[in-house]
Amino acid sequence: MRSKVDTYKRLMLMRVQLEHKDNFHFSYIEDALDIIWLTMSDEEQKTVNEALIEDGIDERHIAMWTDGNETDRKEANSIPFVSISDEQLGDKLGGTVKCGKCGQTHAVEYGTENGKPSDLLQFVKCGDDTLLVGVGGRGIK
Repeated sequence: MRSKVDTYKRLMLMRVQLEHKDNFHFSYIEDALDIIWLTMSDEEQKTVNEALIEDGIDERHIAMWTDGNETDRKEANSIPFVSISDEQLGDKLGGTVKCGKCGQTHAVEYGTENGKPSDLLQFVKCGDDTLLVGVGGRGIK
C-alpha cells in the first residue's frame, strides 16, 4: 500500500498537469488532496513539500496550511475515506451487477457532479443500504 506522502505527491503532480485543462477531474483531485493533507502529521507535510520542491513543482502549487492544523486534522479523521487502486478495479460495469451483500442482481446507479451524471462512482441500492460497486465505470473486484 502506498504511503500518504507518496499518494499526496502523485495527486499533486496530477493536479499540476490538469490545472486549466480538466476541471472535472481537477476538483476531485483537490478534494482528495485536502483530505490527505489534513490527515498527515506535520512531519509528513514537511516531507511531501520538500519532495515536491525537489521534483520542480512551483511552491505556489504546494499547500502550506498554518492555522488550525490540529483541529482540522481531527475533523478530517472522522471523514470516511476509501482508497482504490487500479489493480482493484475490474471490467467495465454493465447496467446491473450481482450484489456482494445479498447475492441478487441490482441496477447500477451513477453519481452526479454539479447535478449532471458522472461515471466517477457507481452504486447499487440493496434494501436500505447504498453500496459502492464501481469507480470510473469499472467494477470493484
